[in-house]
Formats: sequence, structure tokens, C-alpha cells
Amino acid sequence: MTKTTEAARGSITRMQPSVAARLQAYGIGEAQADRIAEQALGIVLRATKEPQAQWFLAPHSDAASEARWTGVVAGKLRTVQVDRVFRAGPTPQSTANDATWWIIDYKTAHEDGLDPKPHC
Repeated sequence: MTKTTEAARGSITRMQPSVAARLQAYGIGEAQADRIAEQALGIVLRATKEPQAQWFLAPHSDAASEARWTGVVAGKLRTVQVDRVFRAGPTPQSTANDATWWIIDYKTAHEDGLDPKPHC
């Protein structure tokens, strides 16, 4: 584990009071907001230990977060926004080349029972 990774994990842990406060601002009770924030940040911390998650979040060619594109589709103006986009090799954790565009769409879902394999 690098010092940068350790620092990032520490930052995530310190976010819990802020996350809980935001949940309370939406009308969720204090105790429930604390539980939700703890659970959500726990999921994030566990993901930081996964090699694929580390690879998705690592620096890559032309990487961008919250990228938006607007264009005409079927005669209508459309805007799409992706959570993360970058160029890398054709398979996860590949270091081969940067000929493949990866579009990462984070989902908010309960983690139990989810298939950890990427859907390429």
C-alpha cells in the first residue's frame, strides 16, 4: 500500500461526519444517518483494496471524471455524463496500450449479491 493510498483512505474515513450531516439535511434521523454513512464509507474503503477498483481509479491517459458530451441523437439534443472515462489496454488491469476507451459508471446499490466481475 502506498502512502498516497493510505492518505486517501484516511480522508475517506474522516468524511463520515460530513456524509451523515448531509443525510440529516435530507430529513434522515441522526442515528440512521450515522449508520448509512458508516456503511457507505465502509463499502468505499473495501473497494479501495480491490485490484480492479484501484486500476479504475489510477491515473490513465485522457482520464476524466464527470465527463459530459452533448450531441444530436435521433433528431434530439442529448447530454450524457459518465462517472469516469480513460484510455488503457483492452482488459482490466492491462498495461499494454491505451487504444481502448473505458467508461466507468458507478452504481449505487446494496453490495450483497452483486457480481464483482466487470461487464466489458
